[in-house]
Amino acid sequence: MEHLPRYLSNTLEALPEKFQPEDFLEDVQRRKRHFTPRSMLLTLIQLVSSTNKEGYDHALTKVFGVLNAPRKGALSWFRKQITYKFFERIFTQTITNFDRHRPTFNGLILYAVDGWQLTLPREKDIVDAGYTGRALGKYRESYMPKGFMTHCYEVLSETTKTFSMNHSQTELADALTFIDKFEANSLTLYDRAYFSRSLCVAHFNAGNYFIARCRSNANKQVSEFFSETNEDVTSMYYQTDKGKKKVWFLKLINPKTGEFVIFATNLPRSWRNKKTLDQLYQLRWGAETSFYELSETVKIQQWHSKSYNGILQELYTTLLVINLVKILSFFARGQKHIDPKISTYRKANFKLLLNHFVDFVTTSQPKLVNLIYEFQLLIKRSTEKRKRRSRGHPREIRSPASPYPHNNTEWVWDKDYSLN
Repeated sequence: MEHLPRYLSNTLEALPEKFQPEDFLEDVQRRKRHFTPRSMLLTLIQLVSSTNKEGYDHALTKVFGVLNAPRKGALSWFRKQITYKFFERIFTQTITNFDRHRPTFNGLILYAVDGWQLTLPREKDIVDAGYTGRALGKYRESYMPKGFMTHCYEVLSETTKTFSMNHSQTELADALTFIDKFEANSLTLYDRAYFSRSLCVAHFNAGNYFIARCRSNANKQVSEFFSETNEDVTSMYYQTDKGKKKVWFLKLINPKTGEFVIFATNLPRSWRNKKTLDQLYQLRWGAETSFYELSETVKIQQWHSKSYNGILQELYTTLLVINLVKILSFFARGQKHIDPKISTYRKANFKLLLNHFVDFVTTSQPKLVNLIYEFQLLIKRSTEKRKRRSRGHPREIRSPASPYPHNNTEWVWDKDYSLN
């Protein structure tokens, strides 16, 4: 509990009184009336937690008050001068301070890596940065530019460890750059898009663990393993910097569909059983729900900027706010986390906590003791029970022009809705 005020004070109160030269994109003549680092951060926090309908004036009046609020043109002008790296440093420092408090399951920190596609404004600055529309055919692409985010999510505390943003789909390459940042006692969960020889070798070289679901055509041995009816376990050697290392492949049956699922892992023998792998892999769904929080709860794609620098400002600020709410919730509920062995779990209303946090930090002279008590009350009031795998359904595509492939897809118009 004593750590709860520390993260908020380290984020807000530890900021310098003035911006440093490295915080500006270029050496420009500053106005006498300018934003401080704290007021700038609070304004961006208000901005990203609101929708486009509320806008700059809403954020400025919330932070400065009606009488002292600057014009929205002043905020727009000042945002163009500040580099996104100012917000990146705050995000990185906050999550670095939390690293030593990360919860573990039987001594292992659990990460999940997944990718997400963002729709960006079609502006010259963003197009010049290399962002284009997604290909819809041989000669067509979508009008709005797409950004591809690779997200590393820590599933027990539900925080973002790190992420990358690119103009092309490079999930595997991005994931390889994350592995060196993971602790030796960490386990990373991957879906079918990631398994490869390079992924296995990178984890062996870094000295940490992984569980990756395999495609049926991942390699020749995996393809043969899929067709085997009597074998449940097999292995394969990979050459690494530490010599030859063995990767184990285990075959499980999906209880909902009855299909075979193959997982690759380098976990020690005591962890290599079907029940444990199935329980751990279920936690990867937290990375999917984190995208829902970004798109639906925070509505990150309702951008308040049309520049590439402004987009990154909002992205780092959004993830910072989400991390702070999750960290404060983690300490407020007594550092209790999700246990993968239990099929049911409890979860508080994240939107309620987020809105209360944003309103709290922008009030005059907020008292941290009150935040502790209020978070505990909100968590107790809004917590509800949930069950894993309660919503497993085939993906439905409602438009023939959807970029998703047709395989493994249940089309809406193929269903029989006729009444008997």
